[in-house]
Order: sequence, then C-alpha cells, then structure tokens
Amino acid sequence: MGEEPVAETARSSVASDALREETRLRRRAERRESQYRTILESMARGRTLSELLHEIVELIEQDNPGSRCSILLLDARTKTLRHGAAPRLPDFYNQAIDGLAIGPEVGCCGAAAYTGKRVVVEDIETHPYWRPYVHLARQAGLRSCWSEPILSNAKEVLGTFAIYHDRVQQPSPDALDTITIAAYLASIAIERAQDEDRRRAFDLQLQHAQKLESLGVMAGGIAHDFNNLLTSVLGHADLALRELPPASPARELIEAAVDGARRAAELTQQMLAYSGRGRFVVAPLDLSAVARDMLRLLEVSISKKCSLVLDLDDHLPAIEADAGQIRQVVMNLAINASEAIGEASGTITIRTGVSECDREELNEFYLDPKLEPGTYVFLEVGDDGCGMSKETISRMFEPFFTTKFTGRGLGLSALLGIVRGHHGAVRIYSELGRGTTFRVLFPVSQSAQPAQPTKEPPTRPWRASGTALIVDDDASVAALAGRMFEAMGFQVLFAVDGQQAIDVYATHAGSIRIVLLDVTMPKLDGEATLRELRARDAQVRVILSSGYDETTAMQRIAAERRPAFIQKPYRFQQLAAVVRAVLESRDTS
Repeated sequence: MGEEPVAETARSSVASDALREETRLRRRAERRESQYRTILESMARGRTLSELLHEIVELIEQDNPGSRCSILLLDARTKTLRHGAAPRLPDFYNQAIDGLAIGPEVGCCGAAAYTGKRVVVEDIETHPYWRPYVHLARQAGLRSCWSEPILSNAKEVLGTFAIYHDRVQQPSPDALDTITIAAYLASIAIERAQDEDRRRAFDLQLQHAQKLESLGVMAGGIAHDFNNLLTSVLGHADLALRELPPASPARELIEAAVDGARRAAELTQQMLAYSGRGRFVVAPLDLSAVARDMLRLLEVSISKKCSLVLDLDDHLPAIEADAGQIRQVVMNLAINASEAIGEASGTITIRTGVSECDREELNEFYLDPKLEPGTYVFLEVGDDGCGMSKETISRMFEPFFTTKFTGRGLGLSALLGIVRGHHGAVRIYSELGRGTTFRVLFPVSQSAQPAQPTKEPPTRPWRASGTALIVDDDASVAALAGRMFEAMGFQVLFAVDGQQAIDVYATHAGSIRIVLLDVTMPKLDGEATLRELRARDAQVRVILSSGYDETTAMQRIAAERRPAFIQKPYRFQQLAAVVRAVLESRDTS
C-alpha cells in the first residue's frame, strides 16, 4: 500500500515538469513572436539598417541579462568584418575589430564568417582562436563568446551575431536558439537594406539612362536639321567653285568656308553618334588590330610625358563594328586619359581581351539593360591620372560637359552614342588621385573572320541626260539639289511632299529617269512615297536622302528592296557618284 502514494507523487512530479516545460516553451515562442513583430514593425516604419541592428541587439540583451551583443557586417569585396551594432561593448573594442579580416581561426566572429558555421568559445583565455586577441578581450571584460553567422536566403554570409559574457559559460539550448533567432532577424534587416540599395541604384541608373536618351533624341533632331542647312552651304559652295576660274581670288575664300562647313558636318556626325544614329559601315572587325594600327597616331596625339602601353590579345573573336567609329572610341579614350594625367608623367594602358560576363556584372555597365550574359570582347583604356569624383562620373557623358577651362566638343558623349549603336556597354572605374579605367564591351560577331578592307574604284568624268525629280520639303535643299542635277546634265522637276511627288511622277513617268526622295516629309513620308511609286512603276530609280544615317532612315524598308541612299550634307561629287551608280546598275541589269 505504501508504494502507491510514491508512484502517484512521481507521476505528479513528471506532470508538473512537463507543464513547466510546456509553459517555458510557450513563453519563449511568444517572446520570439514579439521580437519578430517588433523588428518587422520597425522595418515598416522605415528605420535605417543601423537603427534596426541596434534594436535587435537591445532586444536580445534585454532577453539575456548580463550579456553584451554585437553585429558585424561582412564586406564581401575585402573579406573583412565591419562594425554594425554593439552598444554595450567598449568603443576601443569596437574600433579594434572594425575591419577584421576573416579566417578559420580568427576569434569567434572571424571564424564564423569564414566557415559559415556557429563558433562557441566557453573560455576566451584558453581558446586558440582568441590567442592574438586575448589581451583585447581581457581589457573589455569578455570571457566567453558565441558567434552565429548571419546568412542570406541564398545561404551567403552577410555578417555575424555574437553574444559575450564576462565569465566562462557554456551555452544552453535556449541560448543557442537565441543567437539563431537574432542572426535570422539581422538577416531580414540586412537583406531588406540591400534590396533598397539595389532598388535605389537601379532607379538612379534608370533616371540616368532616361536623361541620356532624352539628350540623345534632342541631339539627333538638331543634327538632322543642321545637316539640311549644311547641305545647302556645302552644295552651293561646290557649285560656286565649279563656276570660278582657277585663278579667281574668291576661290580661296570659298574653300575656307567649305573647310569650316566640313568641320561643322563632323560635329553633326558626333551628335548623331551620341544619339545612337551615327552612320556605321558594319563588318566583322579585329579590335586588337584596330588598336595596334593606331599606335603611331596615338603616340602623336597624347602628351609627350605619357607612356603608352599596349596589352592586346592576338586571338580575339571578331566584333561587328564600324572601323572608323571604333578608332574614334580608342582615340577619345586615349586623349581623355592623357588630359587626366595632365602635365605630370604617367602611363596610359590599352588592353583588349575576352570576358565572360554574368548578369550581375552587366548590370554595372552603362547602356543597354537587355544585354544577355555571355562572351564579350572588351577594350580597356586606363590611366594613372587625377581620377574622377562620383559627381563627375554621373555627368561625364552629357554633351559638352567638361572639367577643363575650355571644352572639347562632344567627346565622351559621342563615345557613348557609338557604343550604343554597336549594342555595347561602358563601365568606368575611377577614384580621385588614383586614375581611371574605361572598359567597353562589344558583342562577339557571328562571322568567322574580320572583313578585309576594299578600295573604291577611281571615278571617271561623267555626264547624264533626261529628267530628275527632286522631292524635299526644305526649299533651299531642293533648289540646291536641282542645280546639282542640272550641272550633271538633267532637266529637273520638283515636289514639296510625297503626295505631290506621286502626282508629278504619274504625269511625267515616261521621262523621269531618277528620283531624289527625302525621307522625312509632311503628309506622306519617304518610305510611304517610295511604296506608292513602286506600286505604279516597279522599275523606278530612287535615291533616298536624310540628315539621319542610312540605318535609321531605312529601318522600315525591307532589306532586299532598299534603294540607294545618300546622307546629308552631301557634296556635288558624292551625289554625282551615287546617281551614276544607280543609273549604270539599272542600265546594265
């Protein structure tokens, strides 16, 4: 009979222990839920990362009287731990471990960040991981440390959470659970902050791209209109020179005006390049060969105090590019590097190579955000000059922006347009006082070999006959073109828009040998007019003309039926050569 009360007492004791454990677990779960809610509410209120980390540390310290906690953030680039939050640790201790390089036996936090696993040290005085730091820990009054790596959702180390005590102590299961929860809360805060940083960076990049795009549209429009004006200037100057005797004193003045107009035409080409509408003659190209062929020209273009070093890959795959435009990229970057070095002695390095680019790397480049990860050929131009501030880098591609007393035109803006036109991208590495490096990516060509340059056949004296139809809404350009055609031997008819051109052609179809057709016109544009003319006469000879480049002007016209093209501003000899080629190709077909 005496055994039954004892058994009952034992059962009652077990039940009580179970109830206490259940109560403890419930309270711990409630406490954890409260901590989660507190941190999430703080995030919703827009607290900064520093504020959130301090709040996490304080919550854990309140839950563990006598403890002192720390959060360190991992700098993935330098593999060092940086101070995040540790309000109860001495300042000298926080400063001493700020920038600590991680390693397999570097205290608790350095080892936890290195291995990605929890590190528990019950006695700092005797543990080998703490041997180099034991004096520092003793000064701070620290005797034990348990460190938990802070992991992202992708299981990458973001930092560490550590809890210290002033006595030798072995962690209980609850204590280990506590640091796990703290590390998880910290990971939420850190990843949220990183997401916000990436979003802000993307927004800034998008705003910058939109700004450049709007400037490009404006530059392209100005260049188009300016090319119409230059067509009139250069064309009339050409006609005047044809009329003047060789000994005329006016010839020298007109030739000087022609030189000025040529330089203006080069500027409009830079504006079109900036807008991404430059005229490209694209063919498979060896980037290293282009850079190597420019060596002598580069040497005389940069400062005499600059040393030029070429590090060129001799086995590059080809890129699809315009050789002239790529030379301009190399020249602009080399001159920019020379000016960054200034009057001091320095080195300019030009490198080429092949790079395998992933999505993360491509996101750091300017321009096309739709570039696909893969293989790219790169051109890199670096200097050891003055470097650039972040503000300068943010504005360096704006037209006419310069840090010098006097500007040098479009410069890097034109470079950006050339790269855009070649479906490439640009990245800048720069730091004040430590130089600048530009890296330009170009997609690899699908063609096996770079194309070989071809020589144009010499022109021969030539005179035409018959009637030409000039279609242009700009009266001065139309009048000039008419005089040029008359100088070739044609009779001339005019139309100011597409609809009138169709009517004139219908009336004089039997006598019109060739049509010079502007692309941009009111009522009926060049593309629609061409379609209507071909519907009436499949054999009509047409030359399209535009202030934009050929690719932009004819983007809506099927490649197999594209007519001849001449870009404004053109000169008499250029127009005559195109007209002759069109007539002779049709006559011999």
